[in-house]
Amino acid sequence: MRKHIESLAEEVLLIREDYPGKSLGELYDPDKMPAPLLAAHKALDRAVEALYRDRPFRDASERLEHLFNRYEKLIAEEQATKLVKKPRRSE
Repeated sequence: MRKHIESLAEEVLLIREDYPGKSLGELYDPDKMPAPLLAAHKALDRAVEALYRDRPFRDASERLEHLFNRYEKLIAEEQATKLVKKPRRSE
């Protein structure tokens, strides 16, 4: 999967090179984004999202909510692990 995502990310970069006279602001203007670049980003998004769950996210809000929930869970697990591993001081 890693190689596939790397390939899709490289495709985004290669397509951006097809528009040398445009700034990133121009390329990523939602009203003017070139169709090939938009398609490449959608393909990359789908591949990355598949790492997190089986179905695509409805929108950016749902994606952020999911990722923040995962982050909070990972932080809680990490903190619990630190508490368990904390060595006791002998007195």
